[in-house]
Amino acid sequence: MISEIAGGVNVIINANRDTIKDTLKDTIKDRIKDTLINGEKEAIIMQKIREKPAVTAEELSKILNINIRNTRKYLSQ
Repeated sequence: MISEIAGGVNVIINANRDTIKDTLKDTIKDRIKDTLINGEKEAIIMQKIREKPAVTAEELSKILNINIRNTRKYLSQ
């Protein structure tokens, strides 16, 4: 429902409660999964740097099987 209130617009969207619940659940699961994966990659990077302090971003990229841009993002963190 759309209505005008005090020179503005008020929009009410009716949503299915189950849809909202499922969306929220999926979002939380995805966020947890991403966090765990990122933490794992960061741990591997730290291990490889301890083993070989001169390891390059390119070498880490191959070890992690991710592109160089994402490898550099992990390194900057």
